[in-house]
Amino acid sequence: MSSKDTRKRALLVEVVFDRQEGDHLSELSELAFVAGYNVVDRIIQNLDRPNPDYYFGKGKAKLIKGRVKELDIDLVISGNKLDSIQESNLVKMWHVPIVDRFELILEIFINRAGTQEAITQIRLAALRKEGGSRLEAHRSKRARSLLIQKLEKKLEIIKKTKDLRRKRRVQSGFDLVAIAGYTNAGKSTLMNGFTEADVEVSGRMFTTLDTTTRSFDADGRKILVTDTVGFISRLPHILMDAFYATLKEVTEADLILLLIDANDSVDNIKRKVLASINTLTAIKAENIPLIPVINKIDLAQ
Repeated sequence: MSSKDTRKRALLVEVVFDRQEGDHLSELSELAFVAGYNVVDRIIQNLDRPNPDYYFGKGKAKLIKGRVKELDIDLVISGNKLDSIQESNLVKMWHVPIVDRFELILEIFINRAGTQEAITQIRLAALRKEGGSRLEAHRSKRARSLLIQKLEKKLEIIKKTKDLRRKRRVQSGFDLVAIAGYTNAGKSTLMNGFTEADVEVSGRMFTTLDTTTRSFDADGRKILVTDTVGFISRLPHILMDAFYATLKEVTEADLILLLIDANDSVDNIKRKVLASINTLTAIKAENIPLIPVINKIDLAQ
C-alpha cells in the first residue's frame, strides 16, 4: 500500500486572453510541483477582458467554487495577478487561500536559497511586493520599511565584496563566460562538464538559485565559467530587481552561452528564447557576444 500524499492539494486556474492553442498551465503546474503542492485539477477560461470583481467570469468563479469543495482543495494557485478586491471576493467565495504566480516563485526561492545574498534578495522581494506578500503579511507597513532598509544595507555590503572579487578575476587575466538560459535548460550539467564543479542537477525548475563560478584551462587560456539562476517568462520586475546582483555575473561576462532545450516543442523554444532575450535586455546584457547552444539533443524526439 502506498503512503498517503501529505502535500497540500492545489487547484490551478488561469484566464487566457490571447486564445492561442497550447497548454497554458504546464509551466504553472511544474512550478507548483517544485514548490511542493499536489495539483489535482486545472481550469482555464478564455475571456476578452478580466471581470473587475472576480477576474474570472462570475459563472466560472462559481464553477471553481464547486470544484474546490468537490476535490477538497487546500489552496488555489492563480496564473494571473489579481488585485486586492478580486482576491478578497474570490477568497470569500472559495473559502481557501489564493497564491499567485509571483508568490509561488517566491516560495520556491525561499526553500532553495543557499547563500546569504540569495536569502537577502528573496526577503527583499517579499517585502517590496505591493502591500507585502502573503509570506510577510504579518509585518506592519513601518516594520516592513525598516527591515527593507536593513536588508538593503546588508545586500550593498555583499555586492561590494563580490564586485571586488570580480575585479580581481579580470586583473588576473581570466576570460569570463556566463552560462544562461531558461530554467531547466541544462545549464548546471554543462557547467559540470566544463569544470567538474559538481553543481546539483535535478531536472526540475530553479535547481540553481545561487551563482557558481569555476575556472578551467583551454589550451593555455584561463577561463572562468559562471552558472546562473534560470530565466523564466513573465518574471515580476520586483523579483528581477531583487536578483540583479546575482544576474550581474552575466552583465560582466565576455561571452554568454544561451542554452536552448532541444527537447522542447518549437512553440516552447520560441517562447523561452524570447523570455531569455527579454531578461538579458532588462539587465543590460544585450550587447555582450552571445552564442546559442542547443542542449539535450540526445533527448529530442
